[in-house]
Amino acid sequence: MHCVRASHSYSPEDEEDVELSEVVTPWASSVLTGSDLIRASKYNKGLAFSHAEREKLYLRGLLPPAELSQELQSERVMANVRETKREVDRLQYLLSLGERNEQLFHYVLAAHLAEILPLLEHPTTAACCQKYSLMFRALPRALYVTSEDAGSVDSILRNWPERDVRVVCVTDGQECGPLGDLGVQAIGTPLSRLALYTAAGGVRPASCLPVVLDVGTDNARLLADPIYVGLKKRRDAGEAVEELRDELVASLRARYGPALLLDCEDMRYATAEAFVEACQGLFPAYSDAVHGFPAVVLAAVLAALPSTHSPRLADHTFLFVGEGPELLAVVRLVEEAVLAQGGALGTVWDIRERIALVDAKGLVVRERPDAEDYADGVLPYARDLPPAESLLQAVRAVKPTVLVGLTRGAR
Repeated sequence: MHCVRASHSYSPEDEEDVELSEVVTPWASSVLTGSDLIRASKYNKGLAFSHAEREKLYLRGLLPPAELSQELQSERVMANVRETKREVDRLQYLLSLGERNEQLFHYVLAAHLAEILPLLEHPTTAACCQKYSLMFRALPRALYVTSEDAGSVDSILRNWPERDVRVVCVTDGQECGPLGDLGVQAIGTPLSRLALYTAAGGVRPASCLPVVLDVGTDNARLLADPIYVGLKKRRDAGEAVEELRDELVASLRARYGPALLLDCEDMRYATAEAFVEACQGLFPAYSDAVHGFPAVVLAAVLAALPSTHSPRLADHTFLFVGEGPELLAVVRLVEEAVLAQGGALGTVWDIRERIALVDAKGLVVRERPDAEDYADGVLPYARDLPPAESLLQAVRAVKPTVLVGLTRGAR
């Protein structure tokens, strides 16, 4: 049997309207049956309902007579996915399946993860987010916290129907893959990411909470779009956003406790880093930009070392090509890994003599004319070498044994 708990809020102000003989209960239980059960995506099993279940739950005649296992239904879904040409249409089909039959949706993902995984990443997810206002349905698929909700985040969290939340994926939509700022429409990213937590990590769907922190958008097209479903104002910044972030983190801790993971998606690096720092001492927080990307680069370097002259990081000279905080995060992690391995390079300064950077203007050296304009964190890695404007000149000057390219595109 499938039971649903319906909440009823009650406040002291309501007392004037309540007769003493009335019984006020905080919740009531009811059994979902018939068409209501089929419409409830969380409990609907489609054709996987047995004949006995159909009889007991008043489903007889509401479904075709065939009884199909989830495995057979999964193959039918994948046949439809494979016949669909555009990847964004494939993703939209899968997401609509999740709104009808949550159990089958997650079964399909788990059974065909390798094939579906590219659909749950950018650029497909970003393209799907771009159409979110057109596809919006009035379903509680995510929680929306806006800059107008400052001071009320705790009460908003109490509106979420699930109490046992273990993973929260939050986005502010400012950097949604190749499409940039999509504002509230970036909700597709947390939905896709949390689907992976279920399919690959075994986290119950009910324990996943997607959150959009809507503080506006700088996307002029969205601001002019009459059907855009987010706040129609320029993106807030500064102290107001920081206070809203801290309120959200504190409310999550108070509501769900320390056994919680916060995943930051489609944010600028500085925003994600600030979220991670705000969660310290409260619960774990993760960001692809802050943690995942540097870890993947380091893993690639470690995997390649056995094919080089030495399997030890300390025996190598590194040249990193790119710029921005993401590159510096990779550099710092490699530096930490060299320190952890120990060896002849005993101090941070010794290690930095084996690390060099190349940005858009060439080799990062102390004698470069624009050295005073280096971004924060770059100067410690500036080398005492002659300037080199091209990558080839930098390679000849540094003589690296490990070359790591982290550029966003060719010039």
